Amino acid sequence: MLRKKDKPKKLDAIKLFEPEKEDLDFPSLCRFIRKTLGVTQEEMAQKLSIAKISYSFWEQGRSVPKGWQAFNLALIYLHCKDLFTESNQNQQIEQNLRSLGAIKLFEPEKENLDFASLCKFTRRTLGVTQEEMAQKLATTAKTYECWEYGKRVPKGWQALNLALIYLYAKEQANKENLANQENDQTPLLKEQNNSQI
Repeated sequence: MLRKKDKPKKLDAIKLFEPEKEDLDFPSLCRFIRKTLGVTQEEMAQKLSIAKISYSFWEQGRSVPKGWQAFNLALIYLHCKDLFTESNQNQQIEQNLRSLGAIKLFEPEKENLDFASLCKFTRRTLGVTQEEMAQKLATTAKTYECWEYGKRVPKGWQALNLALIYLYAKEQANKENLANQENDQTPLLKEQNNSQI
């Protein structure tokens, strides 16, 4: 296993939302997601386990999602984005319309997951400091520290971007686990092959 100081810094490889550069706002993002999936506000609210009025406020710009709601919105967005990057765009979109039920969302109560643990896992997996995470998420080190200690939860773009970083870290951890499993099995396979000779 790599020691913390040996781990490559991976934050630069992660593409995050940049609302200022992309001329993007939450209402537009929410409408894009919902219309791409061809669902109603009520269906989106139901999938996100929130009241319809709360989701409606997001589309009107009267409030922004926070915590797990923002994380789950990021997952749904990534699903929508995948629909547009497929080679058979039109056919794929038609097949995936109303596929909201197929998207696996975070269920913190069932998974015994909290933001503090998620933030720590993400940062440690990537081998970066709290300051580096804060900088990538366009917040202060103190605010990020509050997330890691469970004193606050991220909201808005920071929560969406934290979800993207978490998914990247999870993917990296899975790759590392697979590589470790292959390395652990290699001596055993060699030993078995030698005993068969």
